[in-house]
Amino acid sequence: MEQDTARSFHDHPKVTYLDFNRAGMPLIEIVTDPEIYHPNDGKLAVKEIQDLLKSLQISDANMEEG
Repeated sequence: MEQDTARSFHDHPKVTYLDFNRAGMPLIEIVTDPEIYHPNDGKLAVKEIQDLLKSLQISDANMEEG
């Protein structure tokens, strides 16, 4: 587990904005074998992880909101 420092926005090729509102939020990296051969398999894998995070109550797992 690591901590998020900031979210970056690239508005222009030479301009980057940083949003520190998420600073200190824990991040979890999930590493799997490269066994996903079809987009539907990938969708099912992400849905399974999302359901697990919700059931463990460690995240609302609303990926659309970050």
